[in-house]
Amino acid sequence: MAQSDLFSSVAPAALVFLGLLWGASRVIYLRKQQGVTVLSVSSQPKTVTDIGLAVLGTVLDVYLLARPFVSGLDVIVHAWAFAVPVTGFLIMLSGLVIVGVSQLQMGGAWRIGVPAEKEQHQRVVRSGLYSISRNPIYLGIFLFVFGAFLAVPGPLTLLCLIGCLLLVPRLVAREEAFMHRSFGPDFEDYCQTVRRWL
Repeated sequence: MAQSDLFSSVAPAALVFLGLLWGASRVIYLRKQQGVTVLSVSSQPKTVTDIGLAVLGTVLDVYLLARPFVSGLDVIVHAWAFAVPVTGFLIMLSGLVIVGVSQLQMGGAWRIGVPAEKEQHQRVVRSGLYSISRNPIYLGIFLFVFGAFLAVPGPLTLLCLIGCLLLVPRLVAREEAFMHRSFGPDFEDYCQTVRRWL
């Protein structure tokens, strides 16, 4: 395997592994240190949006993790030949950093999914990346998936990118409805001063 082929298969897999490790460690840390149940999605009825995002995320992660170990996988999924692996990797890395920093800045207010009601530790976070965007975690996810498409272009990564672009705004709308109900004027003021995306 050529060095560039090795990079193009191992680098995205390494980022997925680091992202999963980071996310799991944050969930465990917040649970043990602050008693926060980050996985709100696990206790709520699943919507088509929740299921769609879970499937797309799982498919993309499994594919990127499997590429270094399953020769011919790109042929099976009809990956295209115009990949720009270094550019894709750098964009994926940027997205992962944005997600990680955003989760740290959100602290105990971070949840995966929309809780049924306001929980302890939840608040309107306005500092750091949240002073630029109301949804920096999702911006980081968009960058990560776009980078994956550039690193390994094909129908599978394109489907994940399009699915992410279609489904995440629906999730954001549900989260914002929850924030309006839970925080009222404080969240409304935040919406007036900080844009949803950029």
